[in-house]
Amino acid sequence: MRGTFIIVLLPMLGAAPGQLAAQEQKCSVEGRVMDAATGEPLRRATVILRTTEGRVNPYSARTGPLGRYVIPGVEPGRYRLHAQRDGFVRQEYGQKTTERSGVPVVLTAGQDLKNADFQLIRSGVISGRVMNEDGEPAPLVRIQGYRRAYVQGRRQLMPVGMALTNDLGEYRLFGLQPGSYYVSAVSSQNTAGMVFGQGAAASGRMAAPPESGYPPLFYPNALDVRQAAQIQVTPGSEARGTDFRLLPTSTVRLRGRIDGLPTEMRGQAMITLVPREELVVNFANRTNVRADSQGNFEIRGVVPGDYTLAAEVFEQGKRRSARRVIQAGTADLDDIVLTLASPVSLSGYIRTEGGGAIDLSRIRVYLQPLEPARLGGAGTGEVRSDGLFAVENVVPGRYQVYVIHHSDEFYLKSVRMGNQQIAGGELDLSSGAAAAPLELVLHAGAGQVSGMVINPENSPALGVTVVAIPAESRRNESRLYKPVASDQSGQFTLKGLVPGEYKLFAWEEIEPGAYQDPEFLKPFESRGKAITVAENGRESVQLQMITADSR
Repeated sequence: MRGTFIIVLLPMLGAAPGQLAAQEQKCSVEGRVMDAATGEPLRRATVILRTTEGRVNPYSARTGPLGRYVIPGVEPGRYRLHAQRDGFVRQEYGQKTTERSGVPVVLTAGQDLKNADFQLIRSGVISGRVMNEDGEPAPLVRIQGYRRAYVQGRRQLMPVGMALTNDLGEYRLFGLQPGSYYVSAVSSQNTAGMVFGQGAAASGRMAAPPESGYPPLFYPNALDVRQAAQIQVTPGSEARGTDFRLLPTSTVRLRGRIDGLPTEMRGQAMITLVPREELVVNFANRTNVRADSQGNFEIRGVVPGDYTLAAEVFEQGKRRSARRVIQAGTADLDDIVLTLASPVSLSGYIRTEGGGAIDLSRIRVYLQPLEPARLGGAGTGEVRSDGLFAVENVVPGRYQVYVIHHSDEFYLKSVRMGNQQIAGGELDLSSGAAAAPLELVLHAGAGQVSGMVINPENSPALGVTVVAIPAESRRNESRLYKPVASDQSGQFTLKGLVPGEYKLFAWEEIEPGAYQDPEFLKPFESRGKAITVAENGRESVQLQMITADSR
């Protein structure tokens, strides 16, 4: 009997061995997002997983009805994970308070991280009304919230949240994380005189100034932020009754002209007046006017105080500017002259040494103002593949030079302008010109320090802020400070360290940037672990956590 053979051809399921192996290397992250107050699951929350190395697009997922999320197909590596939702405060994974760092997530090949849960706290609200001196609602008053934060080692007030009053004088600042706030009110009614002044008319005639105006106020009706009261916001709360009463005060006019203004640019120059309040960054009370066709200007409704007066115009893509300090008293100021200066164009080149490879075309040169910028700002320039770069439209002033790159191997070794070595990378362009091209040397020899943070119970401390702080002689160089957070195993790695002397600190809770403030650091000096980072050095240390109640 003849046998019958049936051959069945089955399609190959899956992929080639190499693809299968690569797929097995992928990781996943899953967990839940819940309301911290009620324990209820939160749907439609967004969870984002972002690598700490390089500029790869982040992974993301949204929670379902049970608050669950899954992020599949993740490459192994080191990540930051956070969750956000309208009405709640954005939270990093493992972040217990707003003063603490989140816990970095380290994923090894094939790892499935489960129970990466979040307990989101509800955001808060500050609300109130603004009335004028007659008890009537004041509409279109700009309300600005502020929080204390460290900027270049100085504790200042940073703007957070803005609102305008409605026709009833009411306002709401919402989406606020728990903490202490200051609130300012700046009127924008021309009839009140404090608001934005009018430029001179084309005929050269000046508008008659109001006799009084509303000065900017900090709650509760303080002219100086040093006399202002803080407003406490707790999770999910509304701080009602944060009210203002606008009271008029005597105001003056500032009149002057802009020198060096090209004929074709007249009528286009913008003049800005900003209070010189050192404690407040980006103060909401700034007045903007335009010069007339003759280059003349007038600003009305200025209350007594110290100000920075600046003019700016763009001519064929170049920003020409002028600025000067003005002290307004009880009398009008006339014949103010603002002389436009040309911007600084800074050119140079980057060279590398010490071996190694780095893509120069992915590097940016960055000029950070040494004084907190009220007007103008930083300058940046892209680097070509041959190492040449140019930074255009730089406002004359003093800057620190940074090189932004994504290599842990290289560090900025030296900054030279012609034959002059620029100590600390501090560049003085106040004269309005660069003496010579800038030479920046990137050296392949950065160091690395890794280790573990231990809590008082001798257990690994998670989400602790570890900072490498340079020797006292170099603490004016912001680029030398290196912060990182300990991961889910209490481990940390500080990469890209410039060779030299450091102290390592590990804080359970610390405000971002506080470690650059000498006064903040003083009580902790003895708690730091001294270490020397050698060229291409690899050090390993164990750090004791500085607890939140230490001082």
